[in-house]
Amino acid sequence: MLSVHCVVKQIGSCKRSFLNLAAAATQHQKLHSQPKWFSFGEETKTSLKNITQIKNAPASALVYGVSGLIPFTVIPAFMYQTSMFVPELAYAQLAYSAVILSFLGGVRWGSSISNPEVLHNLD
Repeated sequence: MLSVHCVVKQIGSCKRSFLNLAAAATQHQKLHSQPKWFSFGEETKTSLKNITQIKNAPASALVYGVSGLIPFTVIPAFMYQTSMFVPELAYAQLAYSAVILSFLGGVRWGSSISNPEVLHNLD
């Protein structure tokens, strides 16, 4: 039969080992909480710092840039406001998004081909 002292001692050691395990898990989580691919590059950080300079951009560029966001925002806003899912609209938005993504990929490849130095910086 176990004495009360032995039971308390075992509970205390279990508690300490659990706390050590929790601390190790927290430390592990801090080390691996943000994926490596999620971090911003220097070019992106510089661009975000200069976002206040957008007021100096040409008005036509701002109008075209903001109007390009309309198809991405109007359809989800419409479905949210009406609380109704319309599969045809969702498909249209996905198709439009795929076309725009393909176009931007083509622009990136085109600029990479014209400037071979960019190809070496993609790694």
